[in-house]
Amino acid sequence: MSGVYHWFTRLSVRHKTLLLLAIGLLLAGLINYYLFQPQILFFEPFHPVRRSLNDHSFLQLFLIGYFSDAAWCSALMLVTVVLSEHRVLYFRNKLLIFLLPFAIEAAQGFGLLKGTFDWYDLLTYGSVECASIILFPSLIFPLYEKK
Repeated sequence: MSGVYHWFTRLSVRHKTLLLLAIGLLLAGLINYYLFQPQILFFEPFHPVRRSLNDHSFLQLFLIGYFSDAAWCSALMLVTVVLSEHRVLYFRNKLLIFLLPFAIEAAQGFGLLKGTFDWYDLLTYGSVECASIILFPSLIFPLYEKK
């Protein structure tokens, strides 16, 4: 654990902020799942209270179906930015990370992973990744990258 702490303390304020934001997004997604989808397997040991939601507004549908997915994909992109800027990842590794959310969704569609395939999840992942590439060009444009 001291190695992780030592590595974290050497990071720039910007990179620490991005990593802490990624952790915050993961926590927000977890809380969102607990509030709106307590029936998932992860929460079974905690005996969550099941809520009945009657309002079907766009915001509610987004929170129930897509916020947590967008949050974890955004967190993945932020961590990828930090690792890319520290030259830990090469382009092929970044490409695999970009494909990960889509591969997980496809695995759900083919029944290889427990879950529900959803085209809107794919749209969510694509939107998050496009926004990430626009905000962080280092994700696709290699900076001093050696092969």
